[in-house]
Amino acid sequence: MKQFADIKAQIEKISGEISEYSNFNKSLMSSLITDEQDFSLRKLNEFQTHLRTLQKKKSDRLHKVIEYVNEVHSLCGVLGLDFGKTVGDVHPSLHGENREQSTNISSGTLEGLEQTIIMLKLERKARIQKDSNRYNAGMGAHINLKCAERARVTISKIPAMVNNLISKTLAWEKEKKDVISL
Repeated sequence: MKQFADIKAQIEKISGEISEYSNFNKSLMSSLITDEQDFSLRKLNEFQTHLRTLQKKKSDRLHKVIEYVNEVHSLCGVLGLDFGKTVGDVHPSLHGENREQSTNISSGTLEGLEQTIIMLKLERKARIQKDSNRYNAGMGAHINLKCAERARVTISKIPAMVNNLISKTLAWEKEKKDVISL
């Protein structure tokens, strides 16, 4: 009976951690309650198997949460955002000293981390595009400055070109008059 009680307590604890204590696995709980008089070895093995399944699920979720938290940490570093506030907005337990012991592994936490990562990646992309546009605008400004400089140089040559044309025109007219007078 002690083994049953221990396993049942562990199953309830892990189920609560996965469901965030708000919605236990109802079919499991009803089977635990209705079969309280069944202390057979077969039933003990079923409970142990279910406990191992839940422990594996908890471990997988914990690894996924840690992976997500590390990705958020990396993105916050790139974007210059406050990591503690960012993960704390998802769930306060995510910014603890010993994450493995206090991390919330509920579906809500996993979904919140996924959404945070998506938002941070979009922010990073938006900033990259903004920087790229700023760089391209700078390049365009540089090209425009070069064109303006060439135009200024050309315009500064116009008076000399006009004087040269006037001189050549006068020389041509004088030459024409000399030819006609002969």
